[in-house]
Amino acid sequence: MGGDLTGKSAPRGVSLDAIDLEFETRAPISQAAIQAGQKVFDKVNAEAYQILCTPLGDKNTQ
Repeated sequence: MGGDLTGKSAPRGVSLDAIDLEFETRAPISQAAIQAGQKVFDKVNAEAYQILCTPLGDKNTQ
């Protein structure tokens, strides 16, 4: 869009008609991708919980 951060040279003549409404259109997320992401999250979440909730130097951990 041009211009600087001070607003002194802001572009002129911009209107609502200039906004591209299709810009943010995206394809639907596949169910397989959601399931794969959930599996990764579940594994990372369990590992993170183990790391964060175990006292340092605990000899009972693996």
